[in-house]
Amino acid sequence: MSIKSCLAASLVVIVALIGVIALQATQPRTADTPPQPGDGELLAVSSADVPELRAPSPDSAFDAEKAVELARLEFAARDTNPLPQVDYWRSTGDAELARYEETAEKQRHEMRRQLLAKYGPSAAEDPALARLFKPLNQTHPYLSSKAQIALARVQRTRRSPSPPVRDPAIAAEQQRAYENELRQALGGEFAEYQARYSPLARQLRAGGAIQSEKQFREVLETLQQMGTNVSADDYTRIQTRLQAVLGEPGYVQFSAARDQSFSGFEAAGLKRQLSREQILGAYAVVLRAQNNLIAAGAGRGADPQAIVDARDAEIARLVGAPAATEMMQSYSNSMVTAGLRAMNEAR
Repeated sequence: MSIKSCLAASLVVIVALIGVIALQATQPRTADTPPQPGDGELLAVSSADVPELRAPSPDSAFDAEKAVELARLEFAARDTNPLPQVDYWRSTGDAELARYEETAEKQRHEMRRQLLAKYGPSAAEDPALARLFKPLNQTHPYLSSKAQIALARVQRTRRSPSPPVRDPAIAAEQQRAYENELRQALGGEFAEYQARYSPLARQLRAGGAIQSEKQFREVLETLQQMGTNVSADDYTRIQTRLQAVLGEPGYVQFSAARDQSFSGFEAAGLKRQLSREQILGAYAVVLRAQNNLIAAGAGRGADPQAIVDARDAEIARLVGAPAATEMMQSYSNSMVTAGLRAMNEAR
């Protein structure tokens, strides 16, 4: 048999196998078919809740030609836009995945357009093309099918055309309610979702101080222990733990990324032509003083005024008195503004 004949025969076999597999996937379960892990819960989900689960009409025939055409388009799309291999805990991961998904969605839109132009409007309901026209969410491959369906349902019920809430307290309460809803829906898989999409996880990645997945998870777990009304002892314990996990330089960089007052502190230092290292060195002094002040407020440590005087003297020694004065003035003003804003929002 010639090579061309072998290739032709192989293609026929592949097309036939695709047809058999797809037809089997649309058949109802019989008593002789053993249940697959998690199927019991999936079958309990109403198809009205998840449009992707609506079964095709029993009399609709599977078209192998369309399946092969869809596969050809998908292979071409993957060749031009391969899935980026990113570490979810790195700061660059979100941007890379966003660019990939934006391009992939444009490609899926173009594939739908081509298939509709070639096969007509009925292509949107053809079971051979269901994964393109009625796909499950592929953004969360780390979740099981059951969890993906539950997540899709929660996200669909939370969508609202109302404008975003400007009150931080109300926004925080809504976020907590949403997370509780997700926790109930995802069960044991909630932690994996939080490690990728929670506001805290995004903030950790954006800070750029995390160097490994182990470090990321330890910091995330530590910060999740910090509630809204944390005591001085709890705050000190958490900061000590963060320093141990991140190391001194990482802890300083991490804290700077989370501190809203750091931007003014840094701007004042840059105005005095200080390097990034000098500014972070001065900020490390500020952090130590803050932790000492919290301990003093709890009845431990030195006199608060002595702590402030020692802080200012050490920063002046590091960067010079003029720069130290301007940097601390900017930092203090920002802290006062933030405090007044918080008081107004609490009324």
